Amino acid sequence: MARYLIIHNPISGTGLAARLVPAIAAELRARGHSVDDVCPRNKQDATSAARQVDEGYTAVISVGGDGTHN
Repeated sequence: MARYLIIHNPISGTGLAARLVPAIAAELRARGHSVDDVCPRNKQDATSAARQVDEGYTAVISVGGDGTHN
């Protein structure tokens, strides 16, 4: 079983990112994976969250626009 962290910006794409996260998480969970998600308040929070991949996450998934991905 893999463990995933989803970092998302809920207002990206006029709210599209917020609507996609539950579907992505549900699909991963249906396949037996563990999923956590975080909605960072700023770039520093997003960077700190992404570094959690070293804390046992298999991968970090970024859902948002250019700002979220950067």
